[in-house]
Amino acid sequence: MKSKTVYCVQWKNCGKNTSVKFYKFDLKPNPIVIHSYANFTGVIGVNVTQNFTDQIVVKVKVYRLIKIIKLVKIPIPIGEYSEFDLCEVFNSNKAVICPYFDKINVECKCPLKPGNYNIEKIDFMINEVKIPPALKWVSKGNYEVIMEMYHNNTQILCLQVNTALSFK
Repeated sequence: MKSKTVYCVQWKNCGKNTSVKFYKFDLKPNPIVIHSYANFTGVIGVNVTQNFTDQIVVKVKVYRLIKIIKLVKIPIPIGEYSEFDLCEVFNSNKAVICPYFDKINVECKCPLKPGNYNIEKIDFMINEVKIPPALKWVSKGNYEVIMEMYHNNTQILCLQVNTALSFK
């Protein structure tokens, strides 16, 4: 049975009583089409209601969604990026991140202070995506990504994103 392609990014906050919540999230193109490179444009809005002082751990899980008789979630191993320190990644990528903070007149510092953060246009590119043809065919389809953030072992964010992936 052929699975239906999701032609829009669908997202939701999946945590309860979290102190970081998205109120806007979009990613284009839809579906995500990867050539030998990939250009993306994003829009995000996030509300932070708590001060954070210590390390913030991010955990990312990726699932391939396949409909057989019912929807089946197949875990996809993503290696070193499945769990990381948010501020460590933030601080090592300030040259890319800080211009977006400058646009909204917010200090480019991690962790973020409480407040609403609304970035209307985020452009980024992934260069030289080299995927063998057989893997492109297998990888095309619908995916679910779950990103969770933890501060002092307490979940502060859970974001679930569903989208489609195709290759040219």
